Amino acid sequence: MCLRIQTFDFSFTGTGISASGMFTATLVSGSEFTVTSISGMQNGFAMTLSAPGAFANNDNHIFSTSPFLTLGGLSFVLSNGSTAYNVYFNPGTASYFECTLATTCNNGAGTPITFSLSQVSQVPEPGTLMLLGSGLVGLAGVARRKLLG
Repeated sequence: MCLRIQTFDFSFTGTGISASGMFTATLVSGSEFTVTSISGMQNGFAMTLSAPGAFANNDNHIFSTSPFLTLGGLSFVLSNGSTAYNVYFNPGTASYFECTLATTCNNGAGTPITFSLSQVSQVPEPGTLMLLGSGLVGLAGVARRKLLG
């Protein structure tokens, strides 16, 4: 079975926080995706995705519809040090937050942020690429026959 890969542009801001970039994610089901990589910056430093469960209860799941994050959230580390960050959605207050390893990441802990996410494009599945490639090879063969015969 081929995994459906999707890219998303994201941004979030809060007091002393400015971040933007792109997530690459695989489809879980419906509108739910698991983030597999981050290409982005927060406050001028590159972000590196943390594994699920590495920070509090992060699951690194996003949704293509609002709310875009879960209570477990999405975790990452910045290139300027070892501080881990987590962004998450608190359904009790219908708000997004960013917290660090020093805080408990749930129930409204951390810095309130404004979070946005937009779907960019689907990355073709390997099977689709194989079908396209074999079609091109077939067309090249037909063209060669017409030229030679």
